Amino acid sequence: MERDPRWRQISSALQLGDIQSIFELHCHSILEKRLNLFRELVERSCSPIESFDNIWILIKDDSRVTKLLSPSQESETSEPSNGLLRRDFDRFQKERIRKANAGLEECLRENKFLQFHVRNAVQTTESAEKEGTKEAKDEDEDEEGAIAMDKVWKLINLEEIQTVLTDDKRWLEYRYFPEEREKMLKDYVTSLVESIKAEKGGTVDLTIALHAGGVINEKKHKPPKEHCDEQDSYGKRYKRDDRDRSPKRSGGSFANERRERMRYD
Repeated sequence: MERDPRWRQISSALQLGDIQSIFELHCHSILEKRLNLFRELVERSCSPIESFDNIWILIKDDSRVTKLLSPSQESETSEPSNGLLRRDFDRFQKERIRKANAGLEECLRENKFLQFHVRNAVQTTESAEKEGTKEAKDEDEDEEGAIAMDKVWKLINLEEIQTVLTDDKRWLEYRYFPEEREKMLKDYVTSLVESIKAEKGGTVDLTIALHAGGVINEKKHKPPKEHCDEQDSYGKRYKRDDRDRSPKRSGGSFANERRERMRYD
């Protein structure tokens, strides 16, 4: 390196410790590039559940592997003595499994057919139960609109859902864990059913109905006590001047005006 004029410029401008740090960073950059090539080889050569010992005999002569071995190790390619490749292989395989798991969860959340299929099953079950209990008059609020999970599951076709999901690469990447994949699908469907059930007649549907001008069942959706007087008296006993009165106004003067108007009415 002393023959290179750039070296003389660097050595005169930098201290030895700085030069050593730059050299180590350069070596680390080269090593990382070679490890990335090694990981690409592993990803193409084996599944995420393959062990290092099983795959080593298939890849040991590849240039992307030999470049990571010292000359003494190249003659003994049964296994690198420093364990660098084994450690990197194990870390890479764990990362592949983690990404596959995250990808499957994302796949289930984004699949429109799955969302539609489960929602349709819940709505069909709810409609059937309402038809069967429409003549009952004194039902508890907790029982009204309740949907049995087993009845919903009878309308959910997991095989059809899985067939649709095969078009998604994220679903296929988890094929090495068939039991875990099926369990994750069932768990997600269960949580989705519970979420849809919570929406039915809850705050979400009530808000949508109010903004759409729908009629709300007062027995089922009672307003808070602190607003009952104002809403009832305002609707039945007090005629508002649309231009200069608002139901949001409050205070003593507004209350007095209301009382005066009620006297004349």
